Amino acid sequence: MAVYKIKLTPIDSFFFGGVRTFNNDKREHLYREDKQNYFIRSEKFPQQSAILGMLRYQLLAQKGLLDYNQHTQGEEVASLIGTKGFSPAIENNGYEKIKDISPVFLSNDTEYLIPHSLDFNYATDEQIAIRQIIPDFNNARQQVFTTSSEGWKTAADSSGTYVYKYRNPELLINYDGTKAYKYDFEEGYKRNIIFQKNFILENGIFYPFTKIGIDKEKPDEAFYKQERYQLGKGWAFSFYVDCEEELINGHTFMGAERSCFEFSVEKTATQNIKANDMFKSKFENAFNHLTGLDAVVLTSDAFMEYGFLTRNSLHHISEFRDYKAMPGNFRSLKRSEQYVLIKRGSVIYKPTEDFFIKINDKHFQTIGYNHFIVKT
Repeated sequence: MAVYKIKLTPIDSFFFGGVRTFNNDKREHLYREDKQNYFIRSEKFPQQSAILGMLRYQLLAQKGLLDYNQHTQGEEVASLIGTKGFSPAIENNGYEKIKDISPVFLSNDTEYLIPHSLDFNYATDEQIAIRQIIPDFNNARQQVFTTSSEGWKTAADSSGTYVYKYRNPELLINYDGTKAYKYDFEEGYKRNIIFQKNFILENGIFYPFTKIGIDKEKPDEAFYKQERYQLGKGWAFSFYVDCEEELINGHTFMGAERSCFEFSVEKTATQNIKANDMFKSKFENAFNHLTGLDAVVLTSDAFMEYGFLTRNSLHHISEFRDYKAMPGNFRSLKRSEQYVLIKRGSVIYKPTEDFFIKINDKHFQTIGYNHFIVKT
């Protein structure tokens, strides 16, 4: 088995769909007609389940099995990619040749980036300075829940930096925590002033633009705007994968509109280290600013209920996102099953042992969910 670093370089613009993707299912419910979204925005990163689906597609394409005969080639396909895709609700024994997929990151010739932790806030409404939020559990300003007999207690921002209306910046951080980037490119950007964290903040690398479209099936009512993205020159989506089948360079398609990507393969020279271990070691120093706070930072989205997270941590700075999956029973009248993910970059302070038991779920970690770094 080999570990590969895969780079996905967009050929042009791309669109990664989410729960609110325009007209993402034209079927009707029994109790209501599908709702129409008239403004849709691409996600910045592909979902890990989409990466898995793309890899399975690539392996079939390499073997000339995209249009396989189920009766004569079914066993060959099953031994290559498995018989089932990913479902949050159904345990999967594996995807055969695909053994382990790391979370997606961004890379160019010299840098490696992932979403930064969410414990930062603009210092003023001019948004020219950014400061770290440091919870102080001995002060009284912000209520949090603890599982101890004390019940509800208070925690505050010890440095007094958090002001709700000033918003949290969307940032990417490099592998050693010395440089950060904004998500979106801004014309005339000027470097921000950074407090309490000595990183350089650069302009964004996602270039947004708006596309106007009409659904040909409903031309009288389906006018919409679609915000797509391009990556800055030299940047690509990247991930590590353990695979027992040789992967080769080529092109692939991914996203709600089958955006085209150059599929570049590099076999790593490191021996006996799994894909997810390589990812973790690559970014283990990105969040050293959390050292001493007994904190966990999510380096991927994670499947975990909000109530469970609240009961099993003293405090958390987090965001959530919706996730939809095909139902396990394909005869179901439900179009899809909806879940909530804790967003990557969320910071969990003083987590309990039960938190680690819950998040260390092989079913999710195998394809790049539920990954984290501990800072004590």
